[in-house]
Amino acid sequence: MHPQSTTDEQAQLARKGPGKEARLSYGLHALMENRHGLCVQAEITTAYGTTESTAATELLGRQIETSERPPRTVGADKGYHTAEVVGFCREHGMKPHIAEIQGRTVAGLDGRTTGSLGYQTSQKLRKRVEEIFGWAKEIGGLRRTRKRGTDRVGLSGMLILCAYNLVRMGKLLGNST
Repeated sequence: MHPQSTTDEQAQLARKGPGKEARLSYGLHALMENRHGLCVQAEITTAYGTTESTAATELLGRQIETSERPPRTVGADKGYHTAEVVGFCREHGMKPHIAEIQGRTVAGLDGRTTGSLGYQTSQKLRKRVEEIFGWAKEIGGLRRTRKRGTDRVGLSGMLILCAYNLVRMGKLLGNST
């Protein structure tokens, strides 16, 4: 059982790394399309209980259901170098452009994939997803949300991410807003 807040029972104490202080937190998971850097799927979860791999497969599954076709490639960092994510991608006809953890072998992700030019491009572009998280926290106010509970924080997060997409689209169109 993870410690929880007396004012928000769904927020959980979590730390970003060893030696860091624990803070009341939620998890934000986002799926970005690489061409324009727009957030196409997102979910707010409790800090514990939903792994990155599980969240990724859920977001990809939702994206497949709502779009006409699945994405051709999926770029991700080392946190997603798991059999669950790579297998899901292969099962749905997507190329897993996932950063490898040295010494870990996952079926479906080998030199044929990691040696391609598309893989190298995906690894550069995937870092744009951090812009979404940074904007949502700094500009959108998710770092210190006043909402309580995953439903309300999730709704607030969706509105913030919609605003991010609108700002991003304005920049793509050449507007300075």
